[in-house]
Amino acid sequence: MELKKIVVSLLALLYIVDGQSQNSLSGKIIDKATQAPLPYATIGIENTSQGTTSNAAGEFTLPTISNAKVRISYIGYRSVVINVSELNIQPVIELEAEHITLGEILITPTDPVDVVYEALNKIPVNYNSTAYRITGFAREYVTADQEIVQWFEAVFEHDGSTLMPRILKSQFMEDKAWKAPLWNSSRGGFYTVGWRSTKALANPSRRNFLGIALSNHDLSRYYTFDWENPVVMDGRDIYVIAFHQRKNVKPSLIDGTIYIDATTSAIVKIKYNISAYGAGHMKVNRNWNSEVVSNSPKNINIRDEQLEITYKRIGNRWYPNRITALNTVDASLSVMGITQTTLKNLSIKSEYIVTKIDTTITAELNSNVEAVGKTPTLQNYLKQHHETYQINEDWNDHLVLKSDTLASAIAASLSMKNARWELGKQQTYLEKTVQKKYSIKEQHADLKYLKETLEKVHPDLFTYQTRQEFEKNFLNAIKNVQKNNSERSFLNIVSALIESIHCGHTTSIPSKEAVAYHQQFGKYFPLAVVVKNDRIFTTSSASNINEASEIKNINTLDVKTILAQLRAVTPTDGASNKDAMISKYFATLYKNHISSADTFHVEYISPLNGMQKAQLPGIDYSSDGPSRITSKCYDSMSTVLITLPSFGGTNFVRHIDSTFNAIHKYKIQNVIIDIRNNEGGYDSLGALLYSHLTDSTFDYYHRILVNKPDTTSLNRLHFNGINFTKALPEFINSINEHGNSYSFRQHRNLKKQTPKQNAFKGKLYVLINGITFSTAAEFASIVHDHHRALFIGESCGGAYRGNNSLGTPTLTLPNTGIEVEIPIGRYELSLRNNSSLQHLEPDIVVEQSLDGIVKGSDEVLEKCLTLIRRRTK
Repeated sequence: MELKKIVVSLLALLYIVDGQSQNSLSGKIIDKATQAPLPYATIGIENTSQGTTSNAAGEFTLPTISNAKVRISYIGYRSVVINVSELNIQPVIELEAEHITLGEILITPTDPVDVVYEALNKIPVNYNSTAYRITGFAREYVTADQEIVQWFEAVFEHDGSTLMPRILKSQFMEDKAWKAPLWNSSRGGFYTVGWRSTKALANPSRRNFLGIALSNHDLSRYYTFDWENPVVMDGRDIYVIAFHQRKNVKPSLIDGTIYIDATTSAIVKIKYNISAYGAGHMKVNRNWNSEVVSNSPKNINIRDEQLEITYKRIGNRWYPNRITALNTVDASLSVMGITQTTLKNLSIKSEYIVTKIDTTITAELNSNVEAVGKTPTLQNYLKQHHETYQINEDWNDHLVLKSDTLASAIAASLSMKNARWELGKQQTYLEKTVQKKYSIKEQHADLKYLKETLEKVHPDLFTYQTRQEFEKNFLNAIKNVQKNNSERSFLNIVSALIESIHCGHTTSIPSKEAVAYHQQFGKYFPLAVVVKNDRIFTTSSASNINEASEIKNINTLDVKTILAQLRAVTPTDGASNKDAMISKYFATLYKNHISSADTFHVEYISPLNGMQKAQLPGIDYSSDGPSRITSKCYDSMSTVLITLPSFGGTNFVRHIDSTFNAIHKYKIQNVIIDIRNNEGGYDSLGALLYSHLTDSTFDYYHRILVNKPDTTSLNRLHFNGINFTKALPEFINSINEHGNSYSFRQHRNLKKQTPKQNAFKGKLYVLINGITFSTAAEFASIVHDHHRALFIGESCGGAYRGNNSLGTPTLTLPNTGIEVEIPIGRYELSLRNNSSLQHLEPDIVVEQSLDGIVKGSDEVLEKCLTLIRRRTK
């Protein structure tokens, strides 16, 4: 008889693995003759339970232990022991095979089935019956048409029982596009493919072996057993017995090979596959051993299974060492007993490799794997808790066996596929939502819901309209409802009702789904425009359309009609000019209230070529980032320009304080504050800014009026999904009642305001326009009331005496999902002069011309600087 004899030589050529810890050794085991890697060789540190297995590339990593010896063994090969010091750093180990003749002949018993029964009888002697602790590594691939569609790696602890393990670290990935046909909404998502777990790393069973319950049956009734040539494994003589399912029995069973130690009668290895005869008796959701692998509506039909399990001897006991399995299955989804889809010939390759065994631990392991799904599996748990497509850099810190070197590539590929699938799925869902039609009943219910909430919550419905006018506007909205209105059509009805309140802080916007669809998949009008004297002019160019061209119609809709529709749905404080807001937000307003289009057919008058036509592709949504506060000094005029795009930002207070300190230090004579296009921000920052401009104490807010608190109505509102009373739990307790009115008392702007030390006392100029709104308009009114500045520009967009704000929570209409932002407080400014102004008008009117906009010249600022030059002279 010939067996392989191993001669081990250590190459002088060593290689170093990047980033390897100094506390470990890494190497590679290869065949000397073929230079092929030897996968799954066993590498163990003598007289310890520490060890590892080489991966598919023959690579391994071991912890460094001084003066230790390392045993390297391979199935069918003779073990070799090497000193750690001989390994140096990271050697390539060549195993040289040569054929020799055994010096003695292994005598086999007459009947192989007797050897099998003897092995079963000695299970209590050969295998540890007390608790012990396994540390191991698991990896599983599911492939379809040679493409990976599900994958996981895990480091686990297990105690050799049939219980679930403790997962130390894991990563799970799947191809969601491929799994799309397996989506089951009743179960909340995809099902996982696979059922194998660490439970298979257990001792052979005396009660059930090869799928047969031994208490009631004889193995020989179901199987034939035949001798094969014995082998040597780890220097031990091994009986090799082949078994095959008999043809006259119907259960689905297996064919394979059993390896039994000749000295101890221990089963050291089992290999099998589903028998050709038994495959015809396989049942859906059951394996050959009648183990439940799945349950409807998720169905797994096993077509084939190849499995190998090996055991390792430590002391005089044997322990599970490694399981490798390859399954071919069909996966299907059934609903109400009807198969919806079937995916055939999936390949599942599983590896469970023991890297460490601690026989001193007897305490039972507390598993952290919870039951997930109708038929709980390890795969279900890993998907729910460990799905990730970012390979952790410290992944190998938990492993003796290396993680798959392809993991990063697999993750990147699946992540990209999933992103494309998610985008497509979301687009389909959002398109259906946007295109949905609503009944008259649904629209009427939403309007009633809106009216009730406005009446209970809004603090100032009747400053610019009477109650009778409000009721009339509501009835008109009811009459304008049409059967099967789209969301956009109903949004226009809601927006017109909201506009009649004349409160710039009360706004209506499309549903979250519509906003998401427009921003991700919709196209927007590609030109910047400005509205002047009922005409629309371009302030940017695209295709053949030049700047300063006058647009006559868009997609056959004339400009007069476009402006009428947009003005009817654009809310402002009082009767302020809406055109500034329409100019700034034209593309979004057109998309929300007029039409969605990928291409825009435009007729326009070119300043060079007269009437023209153009076809413009729409552009993707883009949002301008937050602008930062800036300061600029004009030394020759002793002037500082402070430009405030908003009253907010992380550096606002610091910038204002440092700027005015510098103004005082260098004795600056003139300050320009530019709050054009400033739509507001934090209320308290308006008072803060004015405290740098006065040397006297001052009042900012006179009072903040609110509606009578109504918990039911308030709880209809939310801040980004957070219920109103949870977001503002002290709101109701902070309200005072004064007869028939109610006021909110907790605001710093209600207190007496103190001027800053070294406040600026020189000449102040404030630049305003139609988008000077909210906090910016409040600040402008306080400055104006104290006769503190010269105002230059255009009429202020915000109300003069105060605005409605104190937070603007959202009301989501229950049927259409349209959202309405509703202020909850009415700010009344503390004004000394009983002015009847609705909006602050500039002392010097300067309207930015079309030519100035196109050329980028700031005519308003230039006018201000000219005044300062004259005054300086």
